[in-house]
Amino acid sequence: MDSKSYNRILNLIKDKENPAALNAAGVLLIFYEYFEEAYAIFNYNFDANGDEVAKKILKEFWLIKEYIKDFNRALELANKKDYRYAQKILEFYYNKGFMTISGFKLFMVCLFKRRRFKEFRRVNEEIKSLGFDIDFDKYIQHLNFKIKSILFTSLIIPSVLVGAYIVKSNSKTEVVYRDLPQEKQIVYKYIEDDSSKRLKDVLGSQLESSLYKNGLKVYKNRRYDEAYNYFKLAYEFTSNSYIKQHTLFLLAKVSKDLKRDDAVVYYKEYVREFKYGCYYDEALYDLALLLYEKGQVEAKEYANMIDTRSIFFNNKIKRIIGGGI
Repeated sequence: MDSKSYNRILNLIKDKENPAALNAAGVLLIFYEYFEEAYAIFNYNFDANGDEVAKKILKEFWLIKEYIKDFNRALELANKKDYRYAQKILEFYYNKGFMTISGFKLFMVCLFKRRRFKEFRRVNEEIKSLGFDIDFDKYIQHLNFKIKSILFTSLIIPSVLVGAYIVKSNSKTEVVYRDLPQEKQIVYKYIEDDSSKRLKDVLGSQLESSLYKNGLKVYKNRRYDEAYNYFKLAYEFTSNSYIKQHTLFLLAKVSKDLKRDDAVVYYKEYVREFKYGCYYDEALYDLALLLYEKGQVEAKEYANMIDTRSIFFNNKIKRIIGGGI
């Protein structure tokens, strides 16, 4: 799930007295295949607000179990190159207006492999119009250059397999259709007390890791605004995992690239929290230069903290130390 979608869902959940907002959050969670969390939200909405729409969705939640079975069957057929029948299975749900993100990916692979390029483009535009970005645009260009469809499949199928974790989770999700699992009461409580810690407990380090990896990917492509959003959200959900120092340093780094004032704040936090971290000298170097540019006397203090054996102890740093400001 991308950072914009996370933020969208979080903002909807905060409006806990608005049944429509909670239902919208639940629908988005289903789209991104967070089935148990979605169930918890619908359950809360019916219990706390008496919402009839949520009640109806809860009663029909067993349909998701059927969707999972059919999706798994379609994925197996696609892996056996029976794209026609796999498409037929998914088309049933597409026409009903119910499809998860993995379902859309697999459906579009089937359309492409069967050379249904017009339908492929139409579905891609529909997804974008709904505000979801599955990033198929970069594959559309392969059509224009008439690159063989096998290239497309080699690029897409891995993401389908990764996204379709439901292939391995049937036994785990079955409990959802009977009653609200005990561990998912946390989501329910999160809506009640608005504590971000509750959501952290539900999604754990997996969320932080996912946001960090997405941020790193776009950062390497110099898409700094997007990277900032990912790293900032990962920072907000940070734990004491090994990712924490990487997240904080890159948040400081991308803030500097964007010339944001909060870059200094994040660098100072990194230096304070990770004295022997792998980016320690680099963080001190960036921080000293930022403060020097702002004409702040602190620059000399941080410059003096850099290891003299480090590659970051260069002429710029020596000038700050020697001449002051």
